[in-house]
Amino acid sequence: MPKHFTTPVACYYWARGRCVFSDEDCQYAHWDTGNTASAPILLSGSTQAVAGRAAERQLRLPDEEAVREKVKELETWEKNLLVRKDLLRLREEALDHRERGLVAREEDVAAREREVWRRERGL
Repeated sequence: MPKHFTTPVACYYWARGRCVFSDEDCQYAHWDTGNTASAPILLSGSTQAVAGRAAERQLRLPDEEAVREKVKELETWEKNLLVRKDLLRLREEALDHRERGLVAREEDVAAREREVWRRERGL
């Protein structure tokens, strides 16, 4: 909590006379610490405002090396997905082949059963 840091941080809203929290409920100090929190910002897609270092982290653009690493990571992920997709296709083809073989065997057994039934009826 900012008011419990070694150097407390004063509430941005308190410094402007607009904090709606009591001294106990506010996460920031309600006295002049010489260090006032930066204004909170609401980031797109977020429902909570952030301030200070959290806001800086959110607003900071990634460096080129980080972007290259992320691109490399995503390319590797995509290649792995394509390999998995190909393996899945091969497994599906093998399963279809096996299923066709079982259907053919079942038809053969059914035909043989009919033949045996006819022969038994003919006796």
